Amino acid sequence: MQFGRVLALTVLDGKCTACGCTDYRVLQFNHINGEKADEKSYHFFADICLGKSVPHLEIRCANCNVIHEFERGNRPKLTKLINPATGQLTESFLKAQKEFNRLKYYVSLEAKTVNQG
Repeated sequence: MQFGRVLALTVLDGKCTACGCTDYRVLQFNHINGEKADEKSYHFFADICLGKSVPHLEIRCANCNVIHEFERGNRPKLTKLINPATGQLTESFLKAQKEFNRLKYYVSLEAKTVNQG
């Protein structure tokens, strides 16, 4: 199946539509508008290789595909932690991180006290 996948990527120009990356190790099929297809199916790759129109697919590298998913709102749990528009950590994450570090500090102090006592 890997041969069919790589051949299909080649038929579809073999580069990321967002950034132009041509590294086949990271190229993925992106389902435009969330339309799913069975990528493990022989027919999926055969149809692409035989020139069947696939308007619901585009090629993206792994990085661009994840960013695209964020922008489409398909990573709701992570958008609480990472701003989908900028890729930067959210204020709520930074506050939680500070609290975590504060608690970690107190736990380490308590562990030292127990070990010394």
